[in-house]
Amino acid sequence: MAEHSPEETSHVAEFDDVFKQIKSFGRYQQYVYWTMSLAALPNDFHFLCLIFAYGAQMFQCVTPNVTCAVSKCCDNCSSYSFNEDFSAVSEWNLICDRAYISALMQSTFFWGMLLGSLAGGWMSDKFGRKKCIFGSLLIMSLTSLGTVFVNSPIHLCILQVASGFTVVAVMLISHTFSVELVGPTKRTSAGIAVVIVWKVVGVFTLFLVWLLSYWRHLLIFASVAGFLLLPLYKILPESPRWLVANGQLDEAEAVLVKFGAKHRKTLDRLQLRATLEKVREAQHKRQTYHVVEMVRTPRMRKFTIVVCFNWFVVSLVFFAMYLYVTRLFGNVYINTGIMNLTDLPAQALMWLSIDRFGRRITYSTIIALCGVILIVLPFVQEGSPKVGTALAIAGKCLMGAEFTLIYLFTTELFPTVIRNISLGMGSTTARIGAIVAPFFVMMAQLPNISLIVPLCLFGGLAMAAALLSLMLPETLFKNMEQTVEEAEKVELDYNIPCCGKKHAKYIMNEEEGNRGQKTTEM
Repeated sequence: MAEHSPEETSHVAEFDDVFKQIKSFGRYQQYVYWTMSLAALPNDFHFLCLIFAYGAQMFQCVTPNVTCAVSKCCDNCSSYSFNEDFSAVSEWNLICDRAYISALMQSTFFWGMLLGSLAGGWMSDKFGRKKCIFGSLLIMSLTSLGTVFVNSPIHLCILQVASGFTVVAVMLISHTFSVELVGPTKRTSAGIAVVIVWKVVGVFTLFLVWLLSYWRHLLIFASVAGFLLLPLYKILPESPRWLVANGQLDEAEAVLVKFGAKHRKTLDRLQLRATLEKVREAQHKRQTYHVVEMVRTPRMRKFTIVVCFNWFVVSLVFFAMYLYVTRLFGNVYINTGIMNLTDLPAQALMWLSIDRFGRRITYSTIIALCGVILIVLPFVQEGSPKVGTALAIAGKCLMGAEFTLIYLFTTELFPTVIRNISLGMGSTTARIGAIVAPFFVMMAQLPNISLIVPLCLFGGLAMAAALLSLMLPETLFKNMEQTVEEAEKVELDYNIPCCGKKHAKYIMNEEEGNRGQKTTEM
């Protein structure tokens, strides 16, 4: 009998090996995890400001003897009044021929998010998760405070870039930090839990926005919320994964000891240190891959084009529907609150569907359904505004579920060596969609342009994305390849899984793998 199986001798040390010795999600990890989720509060204020500070408001022509539809510009109208004076749009009269400035204030925020997406990962790898999170919170708070005293749309746009940069940095790095705290068995639950926390915090933040109302007061509160989180820097630890990756093994060991040993046993610190040293050594030997791998081979090239187009469409439609909430029938605060709350059941239904019917069919069905909603929405809204509002909220929630699903789908489509690169490229194209979204929403108030134009355009793009997504293979029950070469050779599955049952070839592969493993152990 062999002393070690081939799997053991060829095993490359990974950080997840540490969780064989320590708790996957103990009390200390839970404390850090939930404390870090407080970063959602100042972030949510900035997203809500896109609607309540810089978003379109209801307005009406008040020029005598001129008839003009609500929130519509007319050539003969020289004076307009707003339903409420609480935003920068009403304060600076950013409608009609000045509406592009309002769209620009929203768009520059997304430009900042694009830059933050590109630089955030590099910064957190270079300087550490904790420093980047709290450094971004500090800059975000100072930017919010500075915006309170701004009296120029141009200066506000400049500050919006900084706000978008720091918001996405806090959002992405804090999510990475939270997931890095937990073991592989708890990672999915941790990823879902943080989404739920952000939605709940979003509803609470919306209530505060309703109380504060005036847009400069919102920014003051966002600034205060950020400043109040800064003392946590002294309490929270650095990510142990980052510490190991940067050779700070003593600090990593000190953090991991606080996590506690599994099964209430005494932690063997010598064994833990040996594992950390093996992980660090393995990280030194890993090969670096670049973005060119995404388009070097035919299959990866096809996947990249289809996936990036879908990221663009999902983001464009999601943020356009989010900003469009100010034009819906009913109270804007109630409509926004319903959007946040209905996101949770939409996410739950999506997770149930992908396990029963697969990623591919679920994804294409949801985005096609959203496309249909967008195409019929302008016609329904004219005759029945309440039904139109319900459809718009449903469409936004569907795209919210698609955002989660496309992240998972992309992760499973691409091999390990370029998985992070694929997510980075998808996120970048998504930000481009968000950047142009405000200008499409702005089109609705221009003379001689109906809501039919932007909404049918969104619907057409969604339908195109649905059809293109059918070119992607099913990834449910699929083994995740390590290299590009493996991904090019593997047989693709375009079948529809039935009620979560594995396809016959996957069962056969698993049985062969199990038989092979038993043979090597004998």
